[in-house]
Amino acid sequence: MREIAAFLRAHRSFVILGHVDPDGDAIGSALGLAGMLRAEGRVAQVLLPGGVPDTYRFLPRTDEVGASLEDLDPETEAVVVLDSTSPSRLASLEPLADGSRPLANVDHHPDNSRFGAPAFVDPTACATALLLYELARDHDFTIDAEVASFLYTGIVTDTGRFTFSNTDARGLAAAAELTRLGAEASRIATRVYATHSPSSLRLLGAVLATLEVHEQGRVACVQVTNRMLEECGATSEDADGFSGLARSVEGVSVGLFFRETEGGTKVSFRSNGGVSIHGVASRFGGGGHSSASGARLPFPLEEAKARVLVAVAEHLESLV
Repeated sequence: MREIAAFLRAHRSFVILGHVDPDGDAIGSALGLAGMLRAEGRVAQVLLPGGVPDTYRFLPRTDEVGASLEDLDPETEAVVVLDSTSPSRLASLEPLADGSRPLANVDHHPDNSRFGAPAFVDPTACATALLLYELARDHDFTIDAEVASFLYTGIVTDTGRFTFSNTDARGLAAAAELTRLGAEASRIATRVYATHSPSSLRLLGAVLATLEVHEQGRVACVQVTNRMLEECGATSEDADGFSGLARSVEGVSVGLFFRETEGGTKVSFRSNGGVSIHGVASRFGGGGHSSASGARLPFPLEEAKARVLVAVAEHLESLV
């Protein structure tokens, strides 16, 4: 962490990058670090592949976030990659991690490839935003109320409102301190978790109707197809909060969410009861955490579902 602090103080201008399909941690971490750097008199730009999803547009400064290589300030000196296991997770922004500029890597995913120099990866942290809070706390970077809200967003979303198994005293203490520093905890929770468009609620009903239970009740899955999106007048972003639905079924150890995509299927793996599903996701070229991982399969939805269900069943059998 000392090396990260030194890196940030050794350069004048930065571009901060996060992964494709950015979640609350990627967005909150990137905006939070940008605010911390600006308070130091540095220039900081945030680029996220595809931009910021509508769910998080309520956060300040999201209108300043770029979405493509064309948005890069050519005068930028250094790169910081956050919450991304490898440069490939940057999608269209991957060329910015080609080594032509000094690059630092801060992440909490256990399968991070440790690219960049310096690279700071702490899999015991519940969120990358937690690591940035600790960076500020221990190395005298400023956290104002706006930055506090950004970092709190990262922590509250990556712990699923403090319900996931990665919730611990370390993350809760950071959330409490960020609230004291001005994070709008109630507003953030309301906007992320309790504000829905009519189309997203129609889609939720359709998704729940696809529920299947397998392996004597230990595995459950739901799915969304492009046709369902069209019939509900919804977009893919309307399904962003559905990855944990199947896990909530009583008695389920592994919950799966399948989403039809262009050229294949995106799968979200979620687990209960100490069952690690990171290894299953990695079999399909994915990754993440022990209880929350994801993968993209180059197969139609039904074929992808069949393959994943077999792999999950084999994994659960190996644990007996």
